[in-house]
This record gives sequence, C-alpha cells and structure tokens, in this order.
Amino acid sequence: MQTIVKGIDQINRVVTWVVVILLATMSVVVFAQVIYRFVLEAPLTWSEEVARYLMVWITFLGASLGVRNKALIGMEVAVGLLPPVLKRAAINLVSLITFCFLLVVLYYGIKMTGVTARQFSPAMQIPMSWPYLAVPVGAVLMLMNTVAVNLERWGGQR
Repeated sequence: MQTIVKGIDQINRVVTWVVVILLATMSVVVFAQVIYRFVLEAPLTWSEEVARYLMVWITFLGASLGVRNKALIGMEVAVGLLPPVLKRAAINLVSLITFCFLLVVLYYGIKMTGVTARQFSPAMQIPMSWPYLAVPVGAVLMLMNTVAVNLERWGGQR
C-alpha cells in the first residue's frame, strides 16, 4: 500500500510543476494581451482563448492536488460533532460517493472529449478535444488521490 501512495505522490509532484508552468504561462499571456491591447493598440486574437483553456487545465489539475492535500471544501464541523463510529462511517460514505462521482465524470469526460475531437477552436484552430481532455485527466488524477487518501486513512498514516 505504501508503494502505491508513494507512486501517487511522485505523480503529484509532476502535476504540481505542470500547474506552476501553466499558471506562469497564463500570466504571461494575459499580461501580453494587456500590453498589446492598451499600449500597442493591436490586440492578440488568440490570447483570451489560450488563457481560458489554460485556466481549465489548471482547475482540474489543481483540484486533484486539493484532493490529495484534503484542501477541498468539506463539512468538517458537522462530521466532527459525530461520535467516532458515525464519523468513520460518514467519512467512508463520502469517499465512496466521491469515488463514484469521479467515475461518472471520467466516463462523460472521455465521451465529451471524443465528441469534440472534430470541432476546432475559433481563434487558434486547435481541436476542442485538447481543452476538454482536462476533464478525464483531472478525474483520473482525483480518483488516484482519493485512493491514496483512503489508503492512508485505513493504514493509519499521515
């Protein structure tokens, strides 16, 4: 079990750097758009689209890191008021529901990515499957991190 968790954490380190690079790229693109639009008075036609698609990727990849670090919104106060037995049951139920929900997101994300493969973005003319691919990739990463969190909880680590 510990090997699985360590492997997932290695993947998360890579994902963290990808998010950092995407965020830096998005910042540069938005800054360039402001300069081109208001200083040079020659707006870039592709910058808004790039920034939007980078934000989608950052959101889904970042959400997977949030799952691993238990940084997503939760009802900790309500769960904390429960007796230990019910608290464990509630946490396990929420984990199961989350896992099932992410499987549904993965299924429809793959389906949606396939449907949009023949559509192209207006400004950059890239296949729309590229931005939509963030949904199944993020779902897979969130599933992996959900597994890691539960393995640690059941194993008594972290």
